[in-house]
Amino acid sequence: MLQQTTFITMFVVILLVLGLVLFFKFTSASIDQEAYEYEFSQFQQLVHIFPSMPEVQCSKLGVTEDCMDVGKLKAFSEISRDYTTTFGAKTITIKEVYLSPFELTVYDGKPLEWEEERIVSTLVSLYYPEQKIYGIGKLEVRWYEGTN
Repeated sequence: MLQQTTFITMFVVILLVLGLVLFFKFTSASIDQEAYEYEFSQFQQLVHIFPSMPEVQCSKLGVTEDCMDVGKLKAFSEISRDYTTTFGAKTITIKEVYLSPFELTVYDGKPLEWEEERIVSTLVSLYYPEQKIYGIGKLEVRWYEGTN
C-alpha cells in the first residue's frame, strides 16, 4: 500500500513539473514574440518620427515646418553615435532625389553580424538653408535583425 502511494505521488509530481516546464516555455515564446512585434512597430514608425525630431526639423524664428534641414542633418550625423540607445541596430540614410545626387548617412548603427535586414523608406522635404531652397529626398531606415 505504501509503495502504491509513493508511486502515485511521484507520478503526480512529475506531471506537475512537466506541466510547469511546458507552461514556462510557451509563456517565454509568447513574450519573445510580443517583444519582436513591439520592436518591429517601433522600426516602422521611425520613418515618421525621425523627420519631426527637433534635431533635424526645419524651423524659422521658432516656427517649425514639415521638412528636414540639411544643415541640421549634417550636424546630427556627426553626433549621432550618442543616439545608440534610441535607434539601436539601424542605419538612417537621406538621399536627394530631385536637385542633386546627394546622399548622407545620418545614423550608422550597422552591427558586424546580423541575420536579416529590413528596409522602410518614405519621401521627405529637404531644406537647404545656404541656398534657401527646398528639395525632395528619400528617408531610408534599415533594421538589422538577429544582432549579437
